[in-house]
Amino acid sequence: QSMEMEDFRQICQRSSSDIQKHFSYKRPYAHQAGGHDELIQIGKNIVAKPCSAREAWFYHNCAEIIGPYAPQCHGFWMGEDGKPTVLLQDLTSGFQKPCVLDIKMGSSTAAPDRPPSKQASCSAKDRITTTGSIGARICGLRVFKPQNEEYRSYDKHWGKNLKFDEFSSAVERFFDNGVRVRRDLAIRFLEKLQEILELFQADSMKFRFYASSILFIYEGAEELGNSCEQTEQLPEQKVPSDQTANLDVRMIDFAHVIPLDGQKELRDEAYICGLRNLIEIFEGIGLGLDPSAIQVRDLRAEGLETLQVSATVTD
Repeated sequence: QSMEMEDFRQICQRSSSDIQKHFSYKRPYAHQAGGHDELIQIGKNIVAKPCSAREAWFYHNCAEIIGPYAPQCHGFWMGEDGKPTVLLQDLTSGFQKPCVLDIKMGSSTAAPDRPPSKQASCSAKDRITTTGSIGARICGLRVFKPQNEEYRSYDKHWGKNLKFDEFSSAVERFFDNGVRVRRDLAIRFLEKLQEILELFQADSMKFRFYASSILFIYEGAEELGNSCEQTEQLPEQKVPSDQTANLDVRMIDFAHVIPLDGQKELRDEAYICGLRNLIEIFEGIGLGLDPSAIQVRDLRAEGLETLQVSATVTD
């Protein structure tokens, strides 16, 4: 059942003594790529994220369903303004120059727990963005450019304006460091996406994930001189740094996770459709295909863009 606010307050009280020590050091989170709310760095390895009672319920009771793809939860906090906050593992900790891609998954963000007016506005946005056509929408992208030692960033408004036939090339930007496209990283991420697809196809997955994201992170720092030299002189040889570079993939943002119990639909098909398209895109990038040659399913043409819109909340 969904967590009531009073239950949330009790959990916050239990967590407070353990996490109070971290609050001596707070600052805006430097590596945020997407999301509506500003994240706060707490200590060295914790990020504070505003959350709803439903998201707190998911972290408290259900996060184990996605296993290693859930960020570690360090507890909850009720801020001075009364807003609930979840304290999460800083996924960029350990990276020198983290490159981050936030992709909102599924062909519908019109979760049934939203007010009717919000459902309508979400549905309208879904229809004119890649959420409805691909089952995925870029909410933020930050890639490190070693030539000039700075980041190139693209925000959610840029992602919202992408067209169906622009999406694959937009994802490829994540791997383009200005010197080369780091294609072996795409293949390594592909393996993670296939594992997430298996999770969603398993009988044990009994949830719908509305407006939830997959976060991709890789190490952007590398030996520029060595990489350029190897790429120019030995074009067929893989650059070692891409084989060993640190990377991570996590599912994030669970404010609108709805149990499937008691409903006709057995799987989250809207999320699965988006995953399959992402798998095609990452594989195409890894193989060196031109983005225009990557075969992506247009969910609108198949009448799949409205999956899950008619669902009801089961608490």
